[in-house]
Amino acid sequence: MTPSETVMLVRSVKACCPASQIDEYTPDAWHTLLADLDMADCQEAVVAVAKRQPFIAASDIRAEVKRIRTGRLARTTLPAPPPELADQPGRYAREIRDGIQRIASARDIRNALPPGEPLPGEPPPEWRDARKVIAEKLAEPVRRDPRDVAREQAEAARAERERRESGAS
Repeated sequence: MTPSETVMLVRSVKACCPASQIDEYTPDAWHTLLADLDMADCQEAVVAVAKRQPFIAASDIRAEVKRIRTGRLARTTLPAPPPELADQPGRYAREIRDGIQRIASARDIRNALPPGEPLPGEPPPEWRDARKVIAEKLAEPVRRDPRDVAREQAEAARAERERRESGAS
């Protein structure tokens, strides 16, 4: 997770749990604790934790992300590595680790599925409808990336904090 994504996550936590003690230093501290996690997993974790408790700590998010990823692994069968790797233990183990990572993160269906031939026959109507909606969305004008907005807000908050601290001394 990037620092600007951490700022967005902290804002989300503040919105879900307004009584939480969150200040301008919280994103920096939480980034140290959550930087190795995926933003989408963290957002999903915040929603799940906020539904069951009034306060959210970074450790709650870490625990929930672990539960989410473990659940994905439990629900999905790991595809077997290609048979030609059976006599190459290093590559075979790497393929298994990569497969586990693709399933646990579940962010890109193309990466979550093993390579192979497309299924025979015509795609179902739902697939064609979905492709049409995707094409329409891609044709829409590009909006400003929320990460850029969050990055600018974080930089402004840091500059303001530094200005106040230099004026206080």
